[in-house]
Amino acid sequence: MIELLASMAILSVILLVLASALEVSLGRFRRGVDRAEGQSSAHEATQWLTRDVAAAAASRSAPMPRLPPATSKEQEAFFADRVLFPFEIDRTKGEGIAESRSFPNAAPEFGTLAFPAGLPGSPGSGDRLVGLVGYYVAYTRDSPLADDTNLSMKLFRHLRPGGPKAGDSYATGYLASCSELINDAWDEGPGSSARDLAEPNPAAVRRGHFANSQLPFLFATRIEPGNPKKDLPTTSAWPLYPDPTHLAEPPPSLSPFPEDEVKSGGDESALDDIVYPDEAVCDHVVRFTLVPHLWITQSDGSREIADAAALNQHLGLPGGDEWPCLVTPDFIDLTLGVVDAQTARRLPKYEDWIVDWENGTPSSWTPTRKLIEKTLRTYRVRLKIAPAST
Repeated sequence: MIELLASMAILSVILLVLASALEVSLGRFRRGVDRAEGQSSAHEATQWLTRDVAAAAASRSAPMPRLPPATSKEQEAFFADRVLFPFEIDRTKGEGIAESRSFPNAAPEFGTLAFPAGLPGSPGSGDRLVGLVGYYVAYTRDSPLADDTNLSMKLFRHLRPGGPKAGDSYATGYLASCSELINDAWDEGPGSSARDLAEPNPAAVRRGHFANSQLPFLFATRIEPGNPKKDLPTTSAWPLYPDPTHLAEPPPSLSPFPEDEVKSGGDESALDDIVYPDEAVCDHVVRFTLVPHLWITQSDGSREIADAAALNQHLGLPGGDEWPCLVTPDFIDLTLGVVDAQTARRLPKYEDWIVDWENGTPSSWTPTRKLIEKTLRTYRVRLKIAPAST
């Protein structure tokens, strides 16, 4: 009996040691899987961004009327004889006031991006459509299950493909509305007719208005069906499973019908005005910043790289650190920071995800910042924008 008890005691110790080793191994395995999934998600997100930005629709040459005499030569070089599409990067009103019409549900501590982009047309046709693409960060639930209360910051991709001018789910009505307000579309294509002399010209560029506070937002309005001279407010981008304590109520028209149902309804169908909730392209995001740059030519002929502040100063615009939305950058420096799922579960509040990245002194970091730094993976990519074709 004594020998049996001794053997069982030794066996218990051995099993305990093995169980502890197995638990450590499984923990490392889980962390490795979480890290690999996070890296894969972040890598995929940067690939999405790279492809979208490479296909961005920049300004196009067009026979536009002359700008006002007061326009500076620097502004002439950027804006004369062009059809302009907005390229919105962290856009505000141009007065330091946050603007919510493009992405009202974006977490304001993170970057946002929206622009027209070339999209593939019908298979085999070789045609390309122009749609709208947007990226933003929102605080959302991790799953639709009622008992899953985990939430985290996620990077979302918003897409509206080219299609009929009518309908909230298509990009064409947005682009037509925005183009008329910026460029005044009556003389842009065949069959257009000039307006009456007494009718005011609403085009911002023709009036020499280039500051962001005077220009329309890409996702703000669209053309009303049957009444092309009237703009309608548009349905905002919206993530799946949002946290209702941080996001306003979604619009009543937001309902994820199957895409074939919408298409079969035709242009006049009520289903045509539906926008689908956006799905996340990257989970557990603690950092998403976008810094645009452009090569400019100075009065002495020298060329230099300009950020938003330098470009606004060069153009004489009041935007400060805000990128002028009518100027397409040459490249954008993207920084994307993610943590693994295990760390994400230890960040239960919205405020836990907000990090002061300007603070580079580890000794002054908060416990939450130190926790984030342990599994933080940061990806930095220079997104080059293809030159515009005429």
